[in-house]
This record gives sequence, C-alpha cells and structure tokens, in this order.
Amino acid sequence: MVASRTRRRITYTFLSLVLILLGGLLVGLSGEAVPDRLALPSGATGRIYWPEGYDVSFGDRGLVIALHGLRQMPEDALMVWQPVAERLNLIVLVPSGNAYEHGYTREPVDDRARIRELRDQMVNRYGVDPSRVYVAGFSRGGNYAIELGLKYPEVFPRVMCLYGFYNSLTTPIFEEGLSKDLYRQSHFYLVTGYGDMTEASLTGFHRRLKENGIATKLHVFPNSFHVYPPNFPEFFRGVLRTWREDGR
Repeated sequence: MVASRTRRRITYTFLSLVLILLGGLLVGLSGEAVPDRLALPSGATGRIYWPEGYDVSFGDRGLVIALHGLRQMPEDALMVWQPVAERLNLIVLVPSGNAYEHGYTREPVDDRARIRELRDQMVNRYGVDPSRVYVAGFSRGGNYAIELGLKYPEVFPRVMCLYGFYNSLTTPIFEEGLSKDLYRQSHFYLVTGYGDMTEASLTGFHRRLKENGIATKLHVFPNSFHVYPPNFPEFFRGVLRTWREDGR
C-alpha cells in the first residue's frame, strides 16, 4: 500500500512538471505567460490545459470546466480531456476538490461557489467567451455539474453529466429555479449506461427536465459502465453539435 501511494505521488509529480513546462511554452495575452494553474484568494484552485499553439483571438475562446470524481486529482481528468482540447481547440480547466476522499463539497467549503469564481477569472482575465463555457463532470463531479447548472444557470447553461446522480439534495435547488423560471437557456446532456448505478437517477432527472420544458438529452450506453465514452473527443464534438442545434 505504501509503495502504491509512493508511485502515485511520483506519477502526479511527473504530470505536474510536464503541465508546468507546457504552460511555460505558451504565450498569452499582452506578452503574459498563460498559467497552467489558477489559485485565487478564496482558496479556489484549478489546473489548466491550453491546446498546443493556441491562437484563437481574444474574446472567442472556448472553455470546458471538467470536474473530476471521488479520490481523483485534477491531473486524472486532464489526461482524459487533453485530446478533446487538442482536437476541438478548447481550453480545459479542472477545479480541485477541497477534500480528496469526497472530491467536491457543499459545506463547510462550497466548491460550487469556488468553481464559479474560477470561471469568472477565465472570462475576465483570459478572454474566454462567456457563451462558450461548458461544464462537464464525471461520477461525483457529475453530481456537481448538475448542481452548477441548476444553481447558476445564467453562467452554466450547458451541462454534461457523465455517470453522476441527481439526488434529494439537488431537488430544492431545482425547484427554486423552476419557480423563478431560470432555465430557459439551459441544456443538460446526461450520460449513463444500462444497468449502471446512475441509470435510474439520470433517467428520472431527464424525465423531470422534459416535463418542465427544459432542454435535455439522455445518452444510455448499452455496454458501458462508469467510464468515459469511447473516442471521447468525437463524442464531445457531438455534444457541442447538439447544443448548437438546440438554438438556445
């Protein structure tokens, strides 16, 4: 067990060094080196991946905020999302959950508020187009992707949940948003698998969204359980196409 933990630390350290070197090679706006990591005074932190040779003009940058699962580090999610960033020319930001065992939390630290702060920093300082911010979460991160879309629909209208849960803690947020008619621009893309432990929860959430006129798509894989979809860059390209064709 000790040897396993040591190998994991070495692996994360190596990945961190690689990402730092990549960040140092990229040149940002007004000669400023773009960061590979954000750290805000509130305690919000996150790792960033910029596509190689990124040259999209200021104000037209697309950003995926990717949320990792339980007992995962941001580097775990970055490894999955890096090919997406390269193929689709998107920046990827992975916020750090403040508790390793639980990933993201609501209290005493509200990671949802911290993630919004990170989003605002990327928009205000690094030229991300607010209309091209997408939040996506896997497993525990999928729970929080849903909550971000329900709690802050004006800044997170495009949400992808991969094998996450809609649960009783989320219901009050959803119902409050419904009462205020906040979800006119929202579109949720829900991914699960037949027989997966998240299937019933996401199917039920999909049904509730449809009943209330909120744009939603449910993708149920027949033989895939709690893993990222195959050929993930092309899969996410299809998600983006769905959102564009939705026209909202």
